[in-house]
Amino acid sequence: MNEESTADRSVPLPVPEHSEENKGLIDQIDEESVASEDAAPTSSRFKQALGHLGKILVYGAVHIPVRMLGWGVGGFFSGVAGFFFPYVFTDCLVIPEPDYQALVWILLPVYMIAGAILMGMAGFARGIGRVVIYAVIEQGLAKFIMDKILNKTIEFARKSEKVSGAMDSGEFMLENIPLGKAEDYLKRSVRNFLDGDDLENAAGEVSGFKAKVLRWIKKYIASIIEKYLLAVVRAETDPGGICMKKVVDLGLEFAEEKIEDFIVGLMNKKTMLMAAATLLVYALAPISFAIWTYQVSS
Repeated sequence: MNEESTADRSVPLPVPEHSEENKGLIDQIDEESVASEDAAPTSSRFKQALGHLGKILVYGAVHIPVRMLGWGVGGFFSGVAGFFFPYVFTDCLVIPEPDYQALVWILLPVYMIAGAILMGMAGFARGIGRVVIYAVIEQGLAKFIMDKILNKTIEFARKSEKVSGAMDSGEFMLENIPLGKAEDYLKRSVRNFLDGDDLENAAGEVSGFKAKVLRWIKKYIASIIEKYLLAVVRAETDPGGICMKKVVDLGLEFAEEKIEDFIVGLMNKKTMLMAAATLLVYALAPISFAIWTYQVSS
């Protein structure tokens, strides 16, 4: 939107001077231009990337199997250690009936297979996370989706007469919005984005498996951005309500950093979950043998 069209507005929206990128985002949103507005400037990098969506798929085809294999191998050897350490240095794997002691060796392949599968699943989750970070951060998907959702959120807010106000200077301020309404505008914006085809239009001719991957990434990242923006909205709550221009400013300023931290956190949680499941498998036999020994001795 050029300077001439910006000057013609009767109700310009003031934006913090220190945020030129965010100023451009809010300046693009008014009642006459929202419907026909082109993608925000930050989307150009992602549009180019989507023109080569195959690069993201190739990145995933390399990194996901590598991480699965690496973590799976680690789990395999953890199974070996999980068997021999208690077998050699403790009595945890001693069967109360000496005639059946040889059966304890069955646990060795069980431990190795369980470790390889469970930790391989952890590697798979970490590989998926790295692919998402590659698409979201390095290829600009986070900014693209964030712009679209924030555009629509402000549009919903501006169309509500109950949350609009006029300053003496005639400037429109998106201030003093109740928390519940601000959250509702944001959630409606996310649903609108998911139901729309902005991302698909930016990607151009995408079909088949690529289209499925794109839809999955779209849904996954939109859910992360929704959680992030809801946290921003709630953090900005004060007795007077929410100031949407602050939400836009803060939301864009820290978006990629916070979203990457969120994805890494999910990866770490999955890893810890799979590690706990692996240890549980290793502990079942010693616990069972301990109960068996107690019953025999009593």
